[in-house]
Amino acid sequence: MGTISITKTLPGDPAALFGTITRPQTWKHWFTIHREFVGEAPEQLGPGAQVCAKVTMLGMNGDIEWTVLDVEPARLVRLSGRAMAGLTCAFTYDIRPSGSGADITVEGEFTGPLITGVLARTLEKHGRQQLDQSLDQLAAFTASN
Repeated sequence: MGTISITKTLPGDPAALFGTITRPQTWKHWFTIHREFVGEAPEQLGPGAQVCAKVTMLGMNGDIEWTVLDVEPARLVRLSGRAMAGLTCAFTYDIRPSGSGADITVEGEFTGPLITGVLARTLEKHGRQQLDQSLDQLAAFTASN
């Protein structure tokens, strides 16, 4: 099992950041591991929504079937994912107002028969780097739209 957690203060309106996260068509602009959707993505994510996406992690491509577990408007999005080889993951985006921007915490967990030892630590390190970059791109993209 591996875990990732990152908190950043981002400029911008928390509701606008939330809106960007929950509109899958924006992912190509900020979500660094995202490549494209398999099939059609919903316009807006809500509880129970599902979307299949091609992603790249550690130079490897794969599909993740995302399911939205929970949404609290302008504050929280919780997703679970399933991929090949028994990989499962769960990610939570928690957005809180902070001064003129927002504190956003992203927590992720991934499990599977191959996620042990060195691979788990490598995924954690790479995942933190990708999340850090994704959050910077999220802020930039949201500010420009």
